[in-house]
Amino acid sequence: MARAEALLTLYGAPLPHTVALSRLDRAAGEEAAIGLIADVLHWFQARGGDPDMALDCAQSRFEAQQGVSA
Repeated sequence: MARAEALLTLYGAPLPHTVALSRLDRAAGEEAAIGLIADVLHWFQARGGDPDMALDCAQSRFEAQQGVSA
């Protein structure tokens, strides 16, 4: 989470001041996350990678980590 939050602040996401974010802060954070994901997919494609494969791998890793932390 800390790494993601650090990156998202570069994309204009609000710093998490409290656990309860306002709707506006949440929307800005979500927009920043989507921008970051899109830029990473462009990065994959520009280097000859497959963005769909990257998303699949990221989803698998996310789900595996969810199982560990649950």
